[in-house]
Amino acid sequence: MFRSPITDRIEFRGHDDLRELLGSVFTVLHDIHFFADIGDQRTRALFHRAIVNSQPVEEATRLELNEQGQIREITLFFRPLPGLATFAAAVAPHVARKHGPIRSIVVRILIFPLGLATRVGDRLVPWFA
Repeated sequence: MFRSPITDRIEFRGHDDLRELLGSVFTVLHDIHFFADIGDQRTRALFHRAIVNSQPVEEATRLELNEQGQIREITLFFRPLPGLATFAAAVAPHVARKHGPIRSIVVRILIFPLGLATRVGDRLVPWFA
């Protein structure tokens, strides 16, 4: 099972769901650089930095493994908020596309303002400090 950093309302289970999701993720993430891998044989934490639509993003992945060392559960955490919002705006239409082009367009229209607002707001933070 995959736990999304964007919503608790959608679950991704099984190889086919995860393969499709990760294909979408790696379509929008670029310049991925892993910088830490910690944990034991049951739980791993991986950390990386990447770029999504010229916005930097840092991600932590928690992997829970079964007795055979296979991934049982994946949970993602992103920072900063502009990076997460930009990532969500970029990947959500790809994920929604499997339900048809109309859903993909609706998702893009609904989520794009969030990414834009957080990027603009982040640039204004020094002005308010």
